Amino acid sequence: MPVTRSDLLVFSAGLALGAVACATYPRWKGKVSPLLAEAAEQFGPLLSAAVAGASAAYADATAGAREAPETPTVAPEPPESTVQAPPRSGSRVPVYASV
Repeated sequence: MPVTRSDLLVFSAGLALGAVACATYPRWKGKVSPLLAEAAEQFGPLLSAAVAGASAAYADATAGAREAPETPTVAPEPPESTVQAPPRSGSRVPVYASV
């Protein structure tokens, strides 16, 4: 997949933004931490409930797979046919028609 100029522009902007954020982290850490603490206080229970619900749903969905005995899967054999189609020109392999 070719990389376009737009892709390079977005990647470069993200790289520059990340570098600036890393360099100035000590300055804005004190300003952002109270906001993050307030958000964690308000959305913490909601996030915990969502994660617990997703975990329970995953456990229910995979319970059958964990409890079922492993049986090897074998591909079914095709039905046998006694009707033979006429050979095609240039074909060396016989072609069988199924009924």
